Amino acid sequence: MYKGFSLTFFLSSLIIGIVSCTSIPNKDPSNLKFNLNIKTSDKNKELIIETIIEKGLNFVVNFDEDDGFYIQDDLQRSNLKYFCESFVDAQRKKIEDLIFYEKNDKVKKNLIVYTHEFKDAALNLKLKNPSHLYILLDKDKYETQIEKILKADVSKLKFSEIQRLDMNSEIEHTPRIRNDISNIYFITDYDSGKSIVPVFRNLSTNINFYSTSQIFETADDLNKLIDFENTLIPIGDVLMKKISTEKDSSIKSTIENFLIKDFIQIEMMHQTDSFSQNVNLSTGTFNISKNKCISRNNDLWKVKTNSLFNLS
Repeated sequence: MYKGFSLTFFLSSLIIGIVSCTSIPNKDPSNLKFNLNIKTSDKNKELIIETIIEKGLNFVVNFDEDDGFYIQDDLQRSNLKYFCESFVDAQRKKIEDLIFYEKNDKVKKNLIVYTHEFKDAALNLKLKNPSHLYILLDKDKYETQIEKILKADVSKLKFSEIQRLDMNSEIEHTPRIRNDISNIYFITDYDSGKSIVPVFRNLSTNINFYSTSQIFETADDLNKLIDFENTLIPIGDVLMKKISTEKDSSIKSTIENFLIKDFIQIEMMHQTDSFSQNVNLSTGTFNISKNKCISRNNDLWKVKTNSLFNLS
C-alpha cells in the first residue's frame, strides 16, 4: 500500500493529479486522463487514490459532488459500480442457489444457523424457504441449543441411562444425531463462528457446511481458519491464494484493497471502451461488457488450513 499520503490530502472537495498537461482524447490507456466522481468514506478515498497513483494514471477525482456514485464504507457489502451485487451478496446468492435449488434434496433439509446480528437476513431467507430448519443461537447457551437441534441430547440421555445400569464399566459413546439434514449454512461473524462451527463439526461429520467470507474476514491470522475446516465458501482458490500472500495486511483490508483495484481497473476499461470477456482481476474472472452489470460467480473453496499457503 502506498504510504506517502496523509488523510488531510482528501479534505479538499476536488483532487486533481495531472502527470502530463496533455488532455487529448485517446482510447489508449497510457494516454487516458482518468476521471472519477465518487462519494465515499475517507478510508476508501485513500484506497482509491493510492490505487490510481500505483497505476501511474493522469487523473481528476472528485469526491464531493452530490451526483457522485456512492460507495459505502464497508466495501464487501457495497454494490460497487458496474457490479450486479456486492461481494458478500454474490456469495450468499451462490450458496442459496446451491442448497435450496440446484441440489435440493426433498427428503432432507437445510439447517440455517444464525446469530442475533443477522436475524433479519435469516428471517428473509425463511420467508422464501419456509420448509427448512432455522436456529437463532444464544452465545451463552449455544452448545445446548446445538445438541438439541441435532438431537444429540436424546442420544446422550439414552447413553446416561445405559451407563447407570453398570457403573463399574466405562463405555465409550459417540452421540448419534438426526440424519435428515444435508447442509448447514452459517450466517454469523468471526467472533461467534469460531465457537459455533467446531461444535457442529464435532457432532456432524457427514453434513456439508457453507458460509460466506464474513465468517472469517475479521480474523487476524489465516491460521485461525482452522476453526472452519472443511467449510465451503464461494470465494475461489485463486483469491484465497492472493490473500495468503499478503502477509502484512489483515484479511479484511486485503479483500478491500483487491475490491478497489478491480473497481479502478474496470472503470479504466469503461473509459477506454476496452471491454472484454474472461478478464482476470483480483477478486475473480469477469465478463466486462458495455451497459451490462458484472456478475460475480466464484467457485467454492473448501477451508483446508494445512494447504492454505500452497493453493494451486
